[in-house]
Amino acid sequence: MPEPPFQKLFWASLTTIIKPVVDGALFFAAACAVMGTAPAAAAACALLYASFDFLFTAGNVLSQRLFGSMANRGITAVLALFLLLLLMAPGIGLAYAVYTFSPAAFSANMLLSGLTSAGWNAAVSLVIFFACRNLLSNAEMH
Repeated sequence: MPEPPFQKLFWASLTTIIKPVVDGALFFAAACAVMGTAPAAAAACALLYASFDFLFTAGNVLSQRLFGSMANRGITAVLALFLLLLLMAPGIGLAYAVYTFSPAAFSANMLLSGLTSAGWNAAVSLVIFFACRNLLSNAEMH
């Protein structure tokens, strides 16, 4: 396809990115209605669910770029999981700091900390997608 590499990779992964957004919105809206929780908490949970899935999709792209198709899938999975934990740790730490030190009310505090972590996950995922943009251009056939 004559599209830029970043667009090709992003559009190829878009269905994997959109599905958790819709699933999270539906599930957490229903859970919010049933449990009677604050809509801000449901929104934060839905955003976090979608952003973590976006990060997992980006991690899959990154592990494909770094490790290729290694013979031992177990080692690849463990290394990719460790890499994802390292990538999401700063976002979780920032969210905890916002939640702990923010003077806002509980539901606003929950939304702010969720937005912080979701923003971190989205930013890291976009950087990974941009860094691995030539993944589809350099397909090797063995």
